[in-house]
Amino acid sequence: MSDSSGPATQTSDVDSIRNFYYEESRAINSRLAEEYAKRDSFFIARTDSMQRENIRMAISLVGGPFLADSLVRTARQFIGTPYRYGATGPSRFDCSGFTAYIYRQFGISLSRTSSGQRNEGYKVSGDSIRRGDLVVFGSRRNTRTPGHVGIVVDFFPETGTFTFVHASTHGGVMIDSIDETYYRRRFIEARRLLY
Repeated sequence: MSDSSGPATQTSDVDSIRNFYYEESRAINSRLAEEYAKRDSFFIARTDSMQRENIRMAISLVGGPFLADSLVRTARQFIGTPYRYGATGPSRFDCSGFTAYIYRQFGISLSRTSSGQRNEGYKVSGDSIRRGDLVVFGSRRNTRTPGHVGIVVDFFPETGTFTFVHASTHGGVMIDSIDETYYRRRFIEARRLLY
């Protein structure tokens, strides 16, 4: 934490805004972003409320998609990593362990299970899905009970389909498509965590 006395006073307004933008972008979720703002008393002292609101608005417009690209790029680096039930990475994953691990790299803490992750963020309609969204699928026994999760890699609005990266029991971390009958029948919903 910094304050208005000592070496912190040497920081320029531009640097303060840049640092605040970086921290808030990584935090993503508004609750954590507000904590960052409260923590940085020096920034609050030197930046009026309108400037802070403008920064938050910019983040809401570009921060989510920008971070989504980075998140998907990070997730793809683990393609080929073996599956193991209960594993949370980085050498092995199960499905929810994989999604939790990837989102955690960007400051977002998720529930440990796929059923818990279904309650994270907010639900988005099928035609509003975008890269970086969490996708939830039904289990083998009950297609409406959450049993699997993944992260959207690409969404194709012309067809309403998407590809997703996930930790599969039969292939480890890999990319699949909602076009595949198995996943299409079990798809429950998409959740947005990158605002």
